[in-house]
Amino acid sequence: MEISEYKNLIRKERRVSVDLTLHSISSDLIEDFSRYVMKPYYEGRIGHAIKDLMRKAIEEQKQKQ
Repeated sequence: MEISEYKNLIRKERRVSVDLTLHSISSDLIEDFSRYVMKPYYEGRIGHAIKDLMRKAIEEQKQKQ
């Protein structure tokens, strides 16, 4: 395999979706997150909310550098 092919393979693998399991999150935190963030801004879809908030946090950190 040539280097360019290897780089393309790595780029594709970075785009693979993974499942995420969260532990030890209080029901109050989930309930508040749902009420104040998910429902009004993400139509109640927790996956979309988490991904969007992760992207925003990454962009903020990149701008600080």
